[in-house]
Amino acid sequence: MLVVTVDFKIKPERAGEFHKAILGHARNALEREPGCLQFDVAVDPENAANVFLFEVYVDDAAFEAHKTSPHMAAYAPTVKDMILERKLATYRMLDGMKPKR
Repeated sequence: MLVVTVDFKIKPERAGEFHKAILGHARNALEREPGCLQFDVAVDPENAANVFLFEVYVDDAAFEAHKTSPHMAAYAPTVKDMILERKLATYRMLDGMKPKR
């Protein structure tokens, strides 16, 4: 399984707007993508402009499908101007570990 983490720094004045958009995007990924097993969104309790994603996909192809999905195409332009910084990393799930779904 492929694990994807994304660390966002959002413009502080746009944080609430970004939170709403990313929650909708996460919901769409979980509901519309059979290969998306987990999509968690976390926020720094001391700075709402710091947002962290933890996503799990069955394989690389599922992540590629996520990146080219219609809901990604709709979501990405809506948040583009809200983002100051974005760091994406990928990992492999250790054997024996299971995602939430």
